[in-house]
Amino acid sequence: MTITVRTKQYFVLALLLAGAAFAAAGYLFIQVRQQGQALESNLAIITENNAKAATFARIERQINESSDERATIASAFLPSGAAGPDFLTKLEMWGAAYGLEIEVLDLGEVPSVMATGKTEVMVKFTFSGEQRTVLQFTKLLESLPYHSRLESLTINESTTTGENTAEVDLRITVYPAS
Repeated sequence: MTITVRTKQYFVLALLLAGAAFAAAGYLFIQVRQQGQALESNLAIITENNAKAATFARIERQINESSDERATIASAFLPSGAAGPDFLTKLEMWGAAYGLEIEVLDLGEVPSVMATGKTEVMVKFTFSGEQRTVLQFTKLLESLPYHSRLESLTINESTTTGENTAEVDLRITVYPAS
């Protein structure tokens, strides 16, 4: 069996075409793998963004649902512009309701140790009255509707009049006016 020149040419041509087909298939296989990796990467990004969007929506819902609670907490702090006069007016009104006269001895801002933007106001005052009334007013001071700390409380009883006199040092947290 003799192989003709034409048969040899066809055979070489078939080998070249098969090689080109294998090269093209290899190139396409590599491209498909790269596109698959890019797709996986993009799906991971989309999943992460969806998770972030869901977290954002949850936080936004919590913020909207907690506005009443945040207002309650904010009302427990005195705004800085009203720290002195408003609180003193309320203190005198509460004292008058108990039949006590409040005498403010000192009012001043306490330097803040922390960089929170909040400061404290120290109020030093006295009040006098019957023992029962002084004790009731003292309990009121312990449950003020503000974030406060009772630094000191001294109660003295007068031997001549039987009246009790209390001296109070009270710290009240003040937040910056917005």
